Amino acid sequence: MSPVQAWLARGRFVLAVAALWAGLHFVVGWALPHGVDRPLVLASSPYGPLAGLLLIAVVSAGGALISVLVRPRSQWQPLFIVGLALALWAAEGGRRGGTMDDWLIQRNHLVGPPAGAPYWRLLPDYVYLLLAVMGGVTTSAMFSASERIPWRVQLWRTLGLNNPTRKDGRGLAALLATTVVAGIAAVTLMGPTVAATYRGQVYFAVGIGLFAGVFVAQRLVKTDLLPWAWLAPFLLGIVGVLFAALRPQLTLPPAYQQLDTIPAWALVRPLPIEMVGIGLVGALWVLRGNSAETARELGG
Repeated sequence: MSPVQAWLARGRFVLAVAALWAGLHFVVGWALPHGVDRPLVLASSPYGPLAGLLLIAVVSAGGALISVLVRPRSQWQPLFIVGLALALWAAEGGRRGGTMDDWLIQRNHLVGPPAGAPYWRLLPDYVYLLLAVMGGVTTSAMFSASERIPWRVQLWRTLGLNNPTRKDGRGLAALLATTVVAGIAAVTLMGPTVAATYRGQVYFAVGIGLFAGVFVAQRLVKTDLLPWAWLAPFLLGIVGVLFAALRPQLTLPPAYQQLDTIPAWALVRPLPIEMVGIGLVGALWVLRGNSAETARELGG
């Protein structure tokens, strides 16, 4: 690839990320509450499930746009772009943007013992995000298909539907190894239990955690990690929410167990949009070195 072609490819990449971010900001953001310290939670939409449905539609359309603009040569690229756009959208507002602390404050109008209800409200966000990412992967595969590589082949490979490791357990082992290592790293890097939640620290902990998880899984389990790496942020986030919902005082010291504005534990500090967005970026960053090999496997 010549230098001109390389810069054009980078420009198309940036344009694809910007276009998807704009769709998230202007279309999905329209259906969400506005104001200072408003956490980006789809379930908080005053229009019910509309925000989640718009997210699915925007990311699905973004998958098609990514294929047209970027013409990805490997299957990790559309997922990476979707994750990066989600992470940038969640980062709006900077230090003044809403975090998990703000979500708990808004859901708990009166100070009292921690309850699981605010955490249960976050689970639909993971469902919307999963459907949106799968929609983006599907449209990307459809629009980048060719006679040599039918779109179903590309889609099934990304989702792991035609992966033989589904039967011998290596894929599941890779997913579990990635999630466990990522969880340990994220908990370690997230800071003290009773400290305030800072977005930068959340991004750092989640990104490094998923990066480390995939890095370790690559060396422990010899398999194609793509179908399992992109699922790890979802599994890690759902586990974090479930533990917090079932045990809202999980790691709180006795002196703080009467406060419902402190996250139950480190893995619930990221909002779903943050866990999935930066998690995809961290997990898939490890696979960049395999892009040429992946392209050859797909016939590119």
